[in-house]
Amino acid sequence: MSKLVRETKQALRQAVLDAMGKAVADGALPPEPIPAFTVEVPADRANGDYATNAAMACAKAFHMAPRKIGRY
Repeated sequence: MSKLVRETKQALRQAVLDAMGKAVADGALPPEPIPAFTVEVPADRANGDYATNAAMACAKAFHMAPRKIGRY
């Protein structure tokens, strides 16, 4: 994996964490610890450049549907 891909994954991970933190501060998401999640390059390029399972990983902890979490 190239340095650029690694750095991009880290930046995207931080962006997701920042967005979730803002959603918690705004009251849209519950103040629960954010479980581990991944940011990866999809095998099928038709699915985009990067993908994350953050909404799926947080669904149980937040007691919310992943689609609803993804909106924030």
